[in-house]
Amino acid sequence: RLKKVLGEKVALYIAAEGSTMPFAAKTFSCVYMFATLHHLEQPKQAIKEYARLLHSGGLFVAAIEPNRFYFKQIKRFRNILCKLTHMKHEEGSHADAEMEGFSQKEIAHFFPKEEWKNVDIRPMWFFAGFLHYILEFLFRRLKRKERICLPEIIETAIVHIDEAFFRLPGAKHLCWHWIITAKKQ
Repeated sequence: RLKKVLGEKVALYIAAEGSTMPFAAKTFSCVYMFATLHHLEQPKQAIKEYARLLHSGGLFVAAIEPNRFYFKQIKRFRNILCKLTHMKHEEGSHADAEMEGFSQKEIAHFFPKEEWKNVDIRPMWFFAGFLHYILEFLFRRLKRKERICLPEIIETAIVHIDEAFFRLPGAKHLCWHWIITAKKQ
């Protein structure tokens, strides 16, 4: 939320449980979250809460939500991966350690047609995902102080290759993450 303080707009930050927010109904025109939904204990209930908070026509955006296809398997091998990367099991977030990600079908069930319209669940990161996790593995395995970064032109090219890849039938189910957008009815 923005408040005017001495004639300037400033952001107001509030820590709250995602499925019970301390705001009146229809308070916001947009709810945006980045790599957050999978951290909530009850993501379906949280989305219901965001529907309550949004004006009619309000926009919901959730980026970087993990795909169950890979993350369910990663959970199985997490102890081995932690050892290989010199990471203590408790170093990562509890949600990252416990979650298995979402299928596209599961996400779709979070958005009943009575409350939402224009629901778009887009795949992201196939080649970019493998590249990201390989570089992250090397960063941790080699105990580097800074993450390994590729030139922006290469990253941009990989994003375009991924977008073309996801146009192939069935390829969307191989994404590493989902981007979700929806409008409140």
